[in-house]
Amino acid sequence: MPERKLTVSKQHSSSDCNNRDSANTTGYWNGKQVAGYLGVVPRTVERMAAQGLLRQYRFGSRAVRYKAEEVVNWASLQKAPR
Repeated sequence: MPERKLTVSKQHSSSDCNNRDSANTTGYWNGKQVAGYLGVVPRTVERMAAQGLLRQYRFGSRAVRYKAEEVVNWASLQKAPR
């Protein structure tokens, strides 16, 4: 029997967006990407959207996305000057 080769493709995770300097701020992000950028868990992003802090955009009946530019702007406003 021939030996099968197992290939593993790199999947994007929330840790891919942890570096705010290299984050792609154009287009739309999913909840994991937003959570990675903000340094929170995806459930927190859902709560923030439910509270009206972040605006959700629906694509189809299930896909929820967030505008990257809005997330970045919101995050920059959350830093209180000292």
